Amino acid sequence: MDLPITPFIKYIYPFLIALIVIEYLRARDLYDLKESAASMVIAIVATMIATVTKVYALGVFILIFETFRDFRLQYFGFESFGWAWYVWI
Repeated sequence: MDLPITPFIKYIYPFLIALIVIEYLRARDLYDLKESAASMVIAIVATMIATVTKVYALGVFILIFETFRDFRLQYFGFESFGWAWYVWI
């Protein structure tokens, strides 16, 4: 199963860095490089935490799905519910 990733995600950090550079060039006297570095680190760590959380949640969902395989076969008569919207209800 492939997880769709939007194509612009890989451009987020270069775009953020470009905005920081533009801001620095326009207002050097008001700019603090330490704050920008801290903001960048916070953004990277937040992205990593969100990724780990989503992978963990997906793992839990897959574990539950596989645990109840026999139940699905016995009571519903098929192995997969499919990907239709009404399945999630």
